Amino acid sequence: GDCFEIFPTLLGRYGLLFSDPPWNQKKDYGETSDDDLPIQEYTQRMRRIVEWGRAHTDNRIALLVGSKLTHLFWDLLPEARLIPIKKGAIATPTSDMFFRQYASLLVTGTPYERCYDLWDGLRFPGEGYFFKEPRYPHPGLTSLKMTKRVLRYFSKPGDVIVDPFAGTGTTAIACIEMDRNFVGCEINLDYYAIAQQRIEDAQKQMVMPLS
Repeated sequence: GDCFEIFPTLLGRYGLLFSDPPWNQKKDYGETSDDDLPIQEYTQRMRRIVEWGRAHTDNRIALLVGSKLTHLFWDLLPEARLIPIKKGAIATPTSDMFFRQYASLLVTGTPYERCYDLWDGLRFPGEGYFFKEPRYPHPGLTSLKMTKRVLRYFSKPGDVIVDPFAGTGTTAIACIEMDRNFVGCEINLDYYAIAQQRIEDAQKQMVMPLS
């Protein structure tokens, strides 16, 4: 379902809100999603996510956004720490004559172990051949390796991790593999079905007896 309808019904406290939200870059997420909103409307939607995270966690929020959106999200989370995540492949030049070679992870709350504030050695789906993780038909696929690194530093085993834009279930898989619990929303039925299958497969893998 739609996180903006479901989240107001979620009560209680959670360990971390983590998401790689839509970046409003005109990607095709299907009929149920609009990735080309007026900037004021997009900002207001993201503000609602941040406000929910502040109200229902100990102000523990981690959001992965494109470098172009860093200022927008930092305005919403002025207390956040910025962790640039370096992209390994050469980026396509932009109209403003820059190569954008990083994504921005904005995090609130102290990490649970010492953590570098510049991350390297991670690959993104847009890096083509260099991205070695399984792929799924989703235009904004998130790296499982990167997600697990977020959970390692900013959550604890047993925490409930909340992802308002669950997509094909990468955050859920990271939670299964790292002994966290998961609550997520996904409005697109095709992505939801992929996430459900991935979760079932991962849970079976975790309980398979040793041969």
